Amino acid sequence: MSSMTKALALLTLINILCYLHRYLTPALLPVISFDRALSSQEQGYLVSAFVAGYFISSPLFGILGDRFNRTRLMAWGMVVWGVGSFFSGWAHILGLFLLTRIIFGIGESCFATIAPAYLKDTYSDTIKLNRAFSVFFAAIPIGSALGYVAAASLVNYIGWQGVFVVTALPLLLLAPLMLAMPEVRTLSTPKSLSYSDLRVLLCNPILMLAILGYVFNSFALNGIASFVTKFGMQIGFELERIGQIFGIILVATGFAGTVLGGLLASRLAKGHRHPGRFLLRFAAWSGVAAFPLAALSFCSSNR
Repeated sequence: MSSMTKALALLTLINILCYLHRYLTPALLPVISFDRALSSQEQGYLVSAFVAGYFISSPLFGILGDRFNRTRLMAWGMVVWGVGSFFSGWAHILGLFLLTRIIFGIGESCFATIAPAYLKDTYSDTIKLNRAFSVFFAAIPIGSALGYVAAASLVNYIGWQGVFVVTALPLLLLAPLMLAMPEVRTLSTPKSLSYSDLRVLLCNPILMLAILGYVFNSFALNGIASFVTKFGMQIGFELERIGQIFGIILVATGFAGTVLGGLLASRLAKGHRHPGRFLLRFAAWSGVAAFPLAALSFCSSNR
């Protein structure tokens, strides 16, 4: 196995754990809400608390990733993220629970911010990089699905607190492997971030539109994933059954969209004059095609 394949395999596995941990809270929300007597507003705070830590720390880790050893940063980020997840299971009041989710968001943002750039330096060819990203980002639906399946399968045996504790352990065990990964860097490290550098980024319309598209994608995905468990129970499904069905849907559609879609896009872009531009358009039209199907899924009020 080549060093590139090893790096991709480890980063993808960690990314799977990333989304598994992220969607444990939405999957367990009805149980946590009943146990802690949370209002709908408090449930919303709980589901989105990690975003506060993620949003604040992501730019910082982006800057640090340009200046320090990235594998070490990701390893320590994994430890912080694992500690946040672990102690989520020991939080007995809402304020403490929110704090542990913010800590989780800080640690996760370190990995999520640096890992794609590390892959980009590992794969220099645009087409090969897109294929690597297809595998890496397949972790989103797979990890999300495993979060629902793990939550639904384990909660009856070890309780919702135990689910957070047990699922944090693999992450802490993988941190030393990340620490042993070599640093790979194809560009020189910038000495400082100037206003002109920031202005170049903000004035890049393609980058801004790509970020905006990702924002709306996350808005829709997180909104659906956060309350699909509650919606399913309202129309008559048991928690374990919801985890199984939604998990299967996420894996099947996510694999088809992320892996197969990525491979198809790479194949079609190979003979294109501007492959990067084509890949962006392919992603945009795929999102447009998905909208009516997502809207239709919530028009039904029965099983």
